[in-house]
Amino acid sequence: MPDPATQSSAAEAATTRPREIAVIGGGAAGVLVASQLLRAGDGRLRPRVIEPRERLGEGIAYATRQPEHLLNVRAGNMAAFPDEPDGFTDFAARRTGAADSPAQRYLPRAWYADYLRDTLARFADPGSLHVRDAVVDIEGDGPFRVRLRSGQVLAADAVVIATGN
Repeated sequence: MPDPATQSSAAEAATTRPREIAVIGGGAAGVLVASQLLRAGDGRLRPRVIEPRERLGEGIAYATRQPEHLLNVRAGNMAAFPDEPDGFTDFAARRTGAADSPAQRYLPRAWYADYLRDTLARFADPGSLHVRDAVVDIEGDGPFRVRLRSGQVLAADAVVIATGN
């Protein structure tokens, strides 16, 4: 007969360990999901952002480093969190040192990628979350086995497909 003390401590360990969340895609959508999970999870959620690109937050939309490539939405409408509506404009103001608010301006796309990485870094080291690889298969219906192009397999309690639009 199993020892009740052993069963109890195993069950407790399973409920106290962080839930592993595989976030597939490391552009804006993936970084925003990971930031939201870390912010809300109080250490109980551990997102792993699976993205083959070197830098998180860029994807196709924000990978440009050309300053003339502007966002198609005003800066005041680009905050990562609804309860921090000035998040991106505050970031941009610190970057430029300008006294006036950039909320009504169309800012460079690259700045938004920088803001997304900065936002993620508020909650965790982005390098510790980034799995630089690509997903080739997902097995299971929870828990999941996420197979990567490299042959590595990640275990996940949940999977978020955040590959943008």
